[in-house]
Amino acid sequence: MHLNCFQHVPFESPGTILEWLKLHNHTITYTNFFDKEYTLPKPDEYDCLLIMGGYMNVDEEDKFSWLKKEKQQVKRAIDAAKKVIGICLGSQLIAAALCKKVYKGTEKEIGFFPISFNNKALAHSLFTHFPKEYSVFHWHVIHLIYLIIHG
Repeated sequence: MHLNCFQHVPFESPGTILEWLKLHNHTITYTNFFDKEYTLPKPDEYDCLLIMGGYMNVDEEDKFSWLKKEKQQVKRAIDAAKKVIGICLGSQLIAAALCKKVYKGTEKEIGFFPISFNNKALAHSLFTHFPKEYSVFHWHVIHLIYLIIHG
């Protein structure tokens, strides 16, 4: 499997996802929106789109002109039945690409908190190495991880 990672800032990397990719002999390429000379891949150039976080807001298209193009690219990936994983800002971009409202959460989430996987997620090859409940570090106001798995 080949992943393309949409990265918004240099310090928001795929982290332990890279370990999983290596363990399963998968490959990864990057679209670095912080690089003014980024190029958007075509959906047929990857199997899965991984969209990372960043400090920007999903609606700040005036400040970050690439956000509009990125949302269009996310929609193309979904329409092409690609696997799409969004983390933090990435999940907000998926929601916006699907014309859903994104709004500020009522509480900040800063610290280590558990996340839980349902049985369907744990059965998927992307998540088989995780326990049912896993503590992860959260640092954001809006917390959601949105995953679309086709097939």
